[in-house]
Amino acid sequence: MKERYVKINLMKYIPLDSYVTLNPKFRFKLYDKAIKKVGSGSELAKLINTNATSVFDWKFGKFRPPLGKVIKCIKLLGWSENELSKNIVDITSYMRAGMISINQWKLTLDEKLAEWFGLLKGDGSISQEYIEFANSEIEMTLFFAEVLNKYFNISKDRITMIINVPFNKTLQDAKEIIESLRKRGYTKFYLNKIVKNKRSKKFVIVARSTSKVLAQILRMVTKNLQEIIKNSPASVKAAYVRGFASAEGGIHRYGAIRMITISQKDRKELEFVNSLLDDLGVTVSGIRPSTRSFQIFISNQVGIRQFYKLIGFGTYSIKSKKLAQIIEDYEKLKCKLRPIRYEEILKSIKNNEGIAAKQLCKILGIGYRHMNLLLREMLKRKLIKVDSTSIPYKYYSSDDNAG
Repeated sequence: MKERYVKINLMKYIPLDSYVTLNPKFRFKLYDKAIKKVGSGSELAKLINTNATSVFDWKFGKFRPPLGKVIKCIKLLGWSENELSKNIVDITSYMRAGMISINQWKLTLDEKLAEWFGLLKGDGSISQEYIEFANSEIEMTLFFAEVLNKYFNISKDRITMIINVPFNKTLQDAKEIIESLRKRGYTKFYLNKIVKNKRSKKFVIVARSTSKVLAQILRMVTKNLQEIIKNSPASVKAAYVRGFASAEGGIHRYGAIRMITISQKDRKELEFVNSLLDDLGVTVSGIRPSTRSFQIFISNQVGIRQFYKLIGFGTYSIKSKKLAQIIEDYEKLKCKLRPIRYEEILKSIKNNEGIAAKQLCKILGIGYRHMNLLLREMLKRKLIKVDSTSIPYKYYSSDDNAG
């Protein structure tokens, strides 16, 4: 049976001082019923803490009372908040831009939205006034902005694209990025020249929404996000980790070693991601302290293959291609390796009595370390003998005497 997505009820997170626009039919009905209940317009004005003129204006949509006052009227009439949520058209903060509208004020936490929340927890930030995401990969920032547009109805002309220009680039160099963003429908830009941080050599593209009410809602949602993710299907958990890893992860090659890392200053958040990896069946090598942060690292082939199969990186990230290349390298190596049987080693020893391990490696085309493991196993089974007095050790078949 397919597991159901968790629905996030945003009504309980909307600040009570937010100003709401109601569906006209519902507003007329609420106004008339409330007037009859309290007896007059002046009494209703007292109830919602305003004047009689504003109450009359509310009936015709010229005045928007705070959500807390509307809920007061709803409770007075014995109506449900669920009915109210279906009839709120939009919400905004007093004297602030950034009106938002969400269908019935419920979010279905599907894979795409979970991945977005993973990005938000990784390279995003929520202040009192705005929500933003910053990354040097333009496609990742655009994915973040597109989810803002689709799930929260924040139109593209209300999303500001801030381009942080590194010290080794000029403002003129940012033209190509601006043109790319324009083609995708974004029209608001701000260029910011970075002077102090000389370590940064890449453009950083920031997507920012200045909707104060959305920022306030999401600050509350993210406080309960771990519990919501825990109760979600495995595909949603994997998507959250994918977003987080795309923002905070890395692919590393050190000689023959391959490694995936996920870094974060907040150890509790990293431990939560680690627990999700464990739930999903990914073998993690551990969590270790890193420079100014903590780091999950996956350094074994089994764990890297599991991560690739079950989670992966977002398709918008270059890390996705790097991980695919590592898996491709593993497959190529797998094709090159052929199983070496004891019979082959024994045959080579019989043909070359008193042979050293390195010579066997050349004959059979396998690594020295792997050969030593096989020779030890053959000695345990008494298939061969060794002369340990010579340097290097010399190997003989068990039919002959070691010198």
